[in-house]
Amino acid sequence: MLKKIRLFVYMDGTLVQYQGREVGIDIFAPHYFENVPPEINLLNFIKDLIHHEIEVEVYILSAIFDKKPSITDEKKVWLNTWLPELPEQAWYFPPESISKVEYMHRVFPDWNQALNILIDDMDYNLSAWQAYDNHIALESVGWDKWLAPADLGFVQFDTSKSKEDLNKIFHNLIRKYKMK
Repeated sequence: MLKKIRLFVYMDGTLVQYQGREVGIDIFAPHYFENVPPEINLLNFIKDLIHHEIEVEVYILSAIFDKKPSITDEKKVWLNTWLPELPEQAWYFPPESISKVEYMHRVFPDWNQALNILIDDMDYNLSAWQAYDNHIALESVGWDKWLAPADLGFVQFDTSKSKEDLNKIFHNLIRKYKMK
């Protein structure tokens, strides 16, 4: 039986709204990240988990871009502004050249004894994550509904829904997983 439930939340285009080239913004411009708004329903859901759900450990898992190493500092400013209740020890910033799941295997010695859940918007991150037992990959959809996600078998986590709906969906997934 799995002893822990860990939720890892990607930032770019998931917790933080993506505002890239489609809207004429250069994501590599100085201070870009500090000024991008959150996906508010997902942010409120995460805050609710942090404050009320002792069974779930919440982490940030967001890549560092080789092209812009200063992004880590910008992401830290963003997290301190929007999610100050999540301590810095729960923030992980692997280089973009390393698979997130492989990186986390190195960080947590008890990795295989937990249910590890990732909310992300990138198919390759979700595919790599879902390839392991006791891993659930949730594809973040919502604010970018104009993008039709490819049907690759991921559970879609519609971040345009209320925090109460997200909470219900999330806990139903955990219950289903525990019943396996």
